[in-house]
Amino acid sequence: MKKTRLEHPQGKGGQMVVLAAADFHELADSPFIASPTLQHNTFVLDGVEFNLWFQGECRPAWSKIINDFFIFINEQFVMMKQFVHDEYHFLYQILPYRFYHGVEHLKSTVIALGPGYRLNEGDLYDDLLGVSSHELYHAWNIKSIRPVEMMPYDYTRENYSRLGFVCEGITTYYGDLFLFRSGVYSEFDYIKTVHERLQKHFDNPARYNLSVADSSFDTWLDGYVPGIPGRKTSIYDEGCLVSFMTDMIIRRNTSNEKSLDDVMRILYTDFALKGKGYSEADYQQVVEGLAGEKLDDFFQTYVYGAASYEKKFSELAAYIGIELRSQGSKKYYEGHWGFKAHHEGHHFKVGAVYPGSPSDKAGLAIQDEIIALNGFVLKDDLLEWSRYFAGQPVSLTVSRGSKIQEITIEPGTNEYYRTYFIQKLNHTDEKQKAAFQSWSRRKF
Repeated sequence: MKKTRLEHPQGKGGQMVVLAAADFHELADSPFIASPTLQHNTFVLDGVEFNLWFQGECRPAWSKIINDFFIFINEQFVMMKQFVHDEYHFLYQILPYRFYHGVEHLKSTVIALGPGYRLNEGDLYDDLLGVSSHELYHAWNIKSIRPVEMMPYDYTRENYSRLGFVCEGITTYYGDLFLFRSGVYSEFDYIKTVHERLQKHFDNPARYNLSVADSSFDTWLDGYVPGIPGRKTSIYDEGCLVSFMTDMIIRRNTSNEKSLDDVMRILYTDFALKGKGYSEADYQQVVEGLAGEKLDDFFQTYVYGAASYEKKFSELAAYIGIELRSQGSKKYYEGHWGFKAHHEGHHFKVGAVYPGSPSDKAGLAIQDEIIALNGFVLKDDLLEWSRYFAGQPVSLTVSRGSKIQEITIEPGTNEYYRTYFIQKLNHTDEKQKAAFQSWSRRKF
């Protein structure tokens, strides 16, 4: 019988392998897949062995995947200067249906994606790159750089923290930015991810209710599920936008000599490598030290307060020649009645209702199934019928639980669920172009 550490799980020649962990934390945080159908490949970058394991029906395009991974991982190495381990494992559970999830671990990540037949193409391949870049950066940010509340992690009680906007927000910000900086993502690909973050932010009325820091704490209570509609924001989306704004403040104040990159390197060298956790005050002090000014107003307003990001984001994005724009929703029922719905089965299911909108006042609720509009049974034509009856009171026939109800929506004058996006300014100066290139490693 051969006894080995967890970092060498494969046996040879039919030998039984005993996996040994240094402590409970390593045991609890070392996932593995036992399967005779695993597909495996590996490559080495700067002395670090990276392993790719695919379980499930799929045909990985190995040369394409390894090439892209090598490039974006190298970008992470360039920024952080050193990796935390001498090996790393990407463990993929590939499913036959649409799925997306990822979890970080000490020397690995477990990622679930699907459907397997689309692994190498389109949005699913972009998802493969995006979630892999995100989870790998967690090897630094959260698995090494840890909030003081989790250093060390106490398994006997809850470990609450308000630093999710750093742990997940900064990781989300850099996960996409590494792909853009490295050239794995085109400018179009990257901007698409920013649009998604912005849209989720502006579609969520909770941005006026609970700050991203307090939402960080609440995420430990109810997880990632929406919970009470409009209660909390996202440590991923709002955290990402706050990270961008923080990065721009430092870059603007130092003429691109310093950035959020430096913040993360300092947190790694001055805290993680010294076995220390960082506090909220530590993080703010590091940012302020690099920015060269006190940022109490910024933190109290946008991190610990529930203020609108729109004006501040626009101001800071202009530093790199980018503007934030918006336009009315192309879906009449979204923009004027104030609800979102998706086609499910034979009906439309309500996914969101904007507080104070005509739909909210009428009593429409999330999970309602809309069967008919003004007596016309809906198939895939909610948009068309809503436009047809624009400006008029409408009656929605909805199924709620086991009851059929009629809900009358009165027309309003306000607009809801506007579409937000960024684009390059038409007229930029050399300073903006230089800032864009310093930030993205790409020409404007």
